Amino acid sequence: MATTTKAPASGLAIAQAVTAHQPFCMGGLPELFAVQSGIPLSDALQTLSLLIGAAGASVADVAISIGEGDKPDAPWAIAHVLDAASALAASIQTGFDLACDASGTASIGSTKGRG
Repeated sequence: MATTTKAPASGLAIAQAVTAHQPFCMGGLPELFAVQSGIPLSDALQTLSLLIGAAGASVADVAISIGEGDKPDAPWAIAHVLDAASALAASIQTGFDLACDASGTASIGSTKGRG
């Protein structure tokens, strides 16, 4: 079986990559909320990491407060999945930053502090 690989994207293409519009349901209201298109991936990834961290902290609080019950380990399973997702987001961000550094383009390090 032959394996094909795509040529790597140029540093400029990586640095210019942006989000696509992606609606999501929250509170039973479909398409009320959406990830907006045109957001630099570095900014989106930074926000993703913040969201994962907030969810993980909340789940850990719930897991501690539940203690014993029918399924006392259920919240911890969610916390572990969020930990893995956070590590993946950090890994992607590091790879993105390294690719930008190697190509001489701006990376997340140059956008920190923007609000």
